[in-house]
Amino acid sequence: VGVATVLSISLVVLWFLSSRRFVLVNLTEDTCRWDGQLDIPIHYEPRIGVHMVTVGIGVGPGRFRNVKCVLDTGSRHLTVARSALGRVEDGTWIPVAGPSFIHYGTQTDAVRWVEAPVRVSGRRVCHDMRNVTLAGAGERKCRGAGCFNVLGLSVGAGATVPFLTQLARHAGVRPTFCIAMRRNGTGSLRINHECADRNARRIRLLDHPQWYLVRLDGVVCRGTDDRPVASCPSRLMVDTGSNQLGGRPDFFRALRTTLRPGDALVFRLRDTADNAFEYVVPPSAYTHAGHLLFDPHQESDNDVLVLGSMFMRGFQLTVDVAARELAVSANI
Repeated sequence: VGVATVLSISLVVLWFLSSRRFVLVNLTEDTCRWDGQLDIPIHYEPRIGVHMVTVGIGVGPGRFRNVKCVLDTGSRHLTVARSALGRVEDGTWIPVAGPSFIHYGTQTDAVRWVEAPVRVSGRRVCHDMRNVTLAGAGERKCRGAGCFNVLGLSVGAGATVPFLTQLARHAGVRPTFCIAMRRNGTGSLRINHECADRNARRIRLLDHPQWYLVRLDGVVCRGTDDRPVASCPSRLMVDTGSNQLGGRPDFFRALRTTLRPGDALVFRLRDTADNAFEYVVPPSAYTHAGHLLFDPHQESDNDVLVLGSMFMRGFQLTVDVAARELAVSANI
């Protein structure tokens, strides 16, 4: 699962665990309307700096229990704590085969795989799906801000079918989605919808079995002058499951040496026509509660820099899985 799913800086474990609320809704099949697109609200949890969406998990005929999930473009599956769902009526879930554990950057879940009804609700419409393969988490080992339910949006080969692939098949649409993140952190997850405007820059996604990676030509600290950061990885990963900028320690040593108060971080990218352009992140986006959102860590692939969700505020990112493209628009 995602290389650096560092879901939150470790600030308020007890607050998050004590504030979870799960609402049971009674909705029949004919109350859910689907018009080919979904616009799902993204909720920002400011005290822990994570971005979440709400998904309904079937617990009986026509009954769904809403759970909050971290939106994660670095992992593939819908994973929900079994304890969050209460009583599930017999026959609602069908056991299926799958791996016994899912590993995230800060979380390891012992899981049992099932097919279950799932409801994905937008602002005006919703879509019910039958027999969706998901992971029901039992024992969990977590670091940082605690354990999270996860809605994964990456794709690729594996023992179980990715959630995005299942959603696209159920709805009869392309596996395309847009994440539009406002500067205050709220936003939308739009399924079968492209947010790109005429000023969007399209970037070719690099080959990888799971992650959304693009070529990275360097990172610059920009104040009154431009200062390139040494030891920069050559690939950038779009990972909403992290809220930080993550990568190998030598890069972050160089970054801290180069960075001055008030600097913007400039990521140098190239579009599909091989034209250079800049993805500019202001200092307000890479600090949280007085902390720099930098996460030095060693991974099996150390030539990847992880761009977390806090670095996406003010941008719209459209992922077209079939076309292997990422479209970027700024200033929303």
